[in-house]
Amino acid sequence: MKRSDPEFEAKCVTQLNSFRTNILGQQAALSAIEADKRRPGGKGLENYDRTNDIETMIKETVNLTKNTLSAVSVLVNNVPIIGPIVGPILYDVKCFLDDILNFTENFLDATLNKLQPLLGGLLGSSPSRECLSGVKLLGLCI
Repeated sequence: MKRSDPEFEAKCVTQLNSFRTNILGQQAALSAIEADKRRPGGKGLENYDRTNDIETMIKETVNLTKNTLSAVSVLVNNVPIIGPIVGPILYDVKCFLDDILNFTENFLDATLNKLQPLLGGLLGSSPSRECLSGVKLLGLCI
């Protein structure tokens, strides 16, 4: 490959645009599936229980990942050589990953919310306010 190879560059752009089209199709499908379930501005918090430490950890991990993707998108857009070509593609991929993370966060929160009462019935309640074993899962002393 030469230092500046227009044919190679064109192939790269074609492949990236193909990837982008695929991602946009998947994002549209996910949006259609979730459209009835989402509250406006929900952003993955539809089933979030602020009192549940596991759900809070999931939320913080998702937000860290989304913020990192946003920062990478800004960095790429500011690189003059690749920013104009790769920047819009990366932004679309970032938005799709945001949607996937929101969907996953909602699913995990809903699952944990349904699982906690079942585990409470199975394991019973702790006889004291202190967790004697020191092991808590979903707010239950194990």
